[in-house]
Amino acid sequence: MVFAYLILVHKNPSQLSRLINAISGEDIFIFIHVDRKSNIKDFMEVLKPSKHIMFCTRQKQVSWGGFGMIEATLELMNSMFTSNIQPDYVHLISGQDFPLCSNTEILHFFNAHNGKNFLEAHTIPSPSLYEQGLNRINYKWYIEDKGFHRATQLVQLQKKHCIIRPYFSDIQPYNGSQWWSLTGECVRWIYEICKPGYRLYDFYKYTFVPDEMLFQTMLKNNAWNDTIIDDNLRKIDWAIGPEYPRIWRNEDFELLTTSGKLFARKFDERIDCKIIERLENQIIY
Repeated sequence: MVFAYLILVHKNPSQLSRLINAISGEDIFIFIHVDRKSNIKDFMEVLKPSKHIMFCTRQKQVSWGGFGMIEATLELMNSMFTSNIQPDYVHLISGQDFPLCSNTEILHFFNAHNGKNFLEAHTIPSPSLYEQGLNRINYKWYIEDKGFHRATQLVQLQKKHCIIRPYFSDIQPYNGSQWWSLTGECVRWIYEICKPGYRLYDFYKYTFVPDEMLFQTMLKNNAWNDTIIDDNLRKIDWAIGPEYPRIWRNEDFELLTTSGKLFARKFDERIDCKIIERLENQIIY
């Protein structure tokens, strides 16, 4: 089984190197997108491109909550498919993720669940989201064009004047974590239709946090719905703090290793390097 990892990264080159060392293997291909706000040379100095490790040559600028995250993800898909890799599974992760088990265990899991797509997807309106998530799609967000502060001001004006964007009568909106593990066939389907001119692409370009909605909405409103497991296989904590999501520390080791998940985020070597070392010792050595 061939795996492709698509990695979105913007900092900590040495930590990214450790992540790649943990997930590398003969049938594993890694594609890296470095945010345009970061210096790609810093990453290429510690990670030399090779047959199995490739950098996106076109860097997108990623703004939190904006469409740049989608564009960067599509750029990763483009790099993967133009390299003629034919993956059985594609894993979208960040440079601050880390596996919780060995490559062999991850391979066994996907062999046992071959054909299933692992993606969080919950309907909007959702009681767990601010304004039930409707603020994300009811108003036009110009985050990439205007910046987050100005985009928020413009949304407030839209609310004041009761200007609501019409949604599609034949489509149910969905929301979920942006991180997923999907079959290569499923990712190719996304890549081939998710372009300017496709109505969902054009609509979600001006939404808030589209990376948590667009792919979910595409897949759940299509025949892929029957293949989706509502689990992204990542241990992410939004409750413990003090960061949201929590940056894992050494004291979290048992919580992580007994979680039943394959991956976890977020880690930051500048805050706690020991937890990364312990995971390395468990899964690599």
